[in-house]
Amino acid sequence: MKNTKKPKQSHRHMKSKKPNTPVRTLLRCLLVCLIIAFVGFTILQALIFSAAHTEDAKVDCLIILGAGLYGETPSKSLVTRLEAALEYVKDADEIPIIVSGGQGPGETITEAEAMYRYLIRNGIDEKLIWKEEESTNTRENITYSLALLEQKGIDLGNITAAVVTNEFHLYRAKHIAGTLGFNAIGVAAKTPYLYLRVFYQCREAAALLKEFLL
Repeated sequence: MKNTKKPKQSHRHMKSKKPNTPVRTLLRCLLVCLIIAFVGFTILQALIFSAAHTEDAKVDCLIILGAGLYGETPSKSLVTRLEAALEYVKDADEIPIIVSGGQGPGETITEAEAMYRYLIRNGIDEKLIWKEEESTNTRENITYSLALLEQKGIDLGNITAAVVTNEFHLYRAKHIAGTLGFNAIGVAAKTPYLYLRVFYQCREAAALLKEFLL
């Protein structure tokens, strides 16, 4: 008598393929988006780190970008920018220094005025300090500072300027200068606390992405 019993199918062949439900499709899309976001964030951080240092070059002027005040007292971040500028010019010939920053919420004077006072207290000749007091963001800092140089009769095509700001902020500042047709070098100020560096470094990635897109 012939054995009519069907051979057993392997466990692998017995399994049925799971259908692509809307939930599974959504999860896959979410995973792809997370991977893209992670790769993009990593690239932005690499760009930020690439400019986070002081460049050694002879410059014709300094542009110090503003940061927050407590009333009229410079924040620690702003103090580090001012100290970096003072260190940079201590062995240089007398060069003009533009202090750039308007008056924000909780500030009783402009950031430029606070920087002006700080530099004078630390031995800088007031005639060398030019105030730009209208800007409210980084792009305006750079744009209005370059306009001030032109108002002073300086040909932007024949000078080299150093932008002074915290290390995490330098790439964006220099990028903005480049979009305005001006090649600036960077002077890096150390961010006061590690946790602030991490926080601002992450926030800077979003600001840089916005700058690229807009």
